[in-house]
Amino acid sequence: MAIEVMTWDVVKWWKADVRSSESIRPERVSDTRDLCEFQRRRDEAWSAMQRLDGQDYDFFAGIKLRDKVFGWAIIFTPVLVMLILLKLFYQPESIEARYVYGCYSSNSGPRLLINTKTIMFDQSGVRPTGYVVRQEKQGYSIYPKANIILDRTIDGQFAFVISSYGTWFPLLPEHYDDPRRLRHLREFSGRFYTFSRQADKVVYSRITPRGACFTQSNARK
Repeated sequence: MAIEVMTWDVVKWWKADVRSSESIRPERVSDTRDLCEFQRRRDEAWSAMQRLDGQDYDFFAGIKLRDKVFGWAIIFTPVLVMLILLKLFYQPESIEARYVYGCYSSNSGPRLLINTKTIMFDQSGVRPTGYVVRQEKQGYSIYPKANIILDRTIDGQFAFVISSYGTWFPLLPEHYDDPRRLRHLREFSGRFYTFSRQADKVVYSRITPRGACFTQSNARK
């Protein structure tokens, strides 16, 4: 008798669950349809925005010009102020040219006399020219302000001539032939090099830091 009662209760529970599911299913179907309709309307609205007057939708279309200007000012004003401060207060380390003063000699090129303002050339058609000493990414170099270059002569020597482009003299440090090892002008060994028009490397050595240059012998510095 008890088994029959339990069986009947199970049957009633199953029927009630089926009726409950049937009563809920239309609502779920209705929710799904609503979601599909909402998605379709949203896609249509977005498509209309993309084709507004035949043009792409402008993100800033609803923003006033005053607000646009104010927003861009907030972004770019700090950058502009930083650039102005760098321009006003940042100054590169000054380079003292006194470290390169002197008379320089080469076995195959004319002598050079570098003083406070100019470079003078011995037995050359090039007039004295100004120069600057610049710091490279690694090392230092002398840059004549005139466009000059060494050119090979008939007897295998070299002479400075006017060229269509400039040249430079990389400075060599003590005990090294690599200008990238020169960390400060105090380490300048009194030697530099330059390349000729024919790509020959010509090394110059300082024979004296001061005094006459073109009339003296090859004395060491």
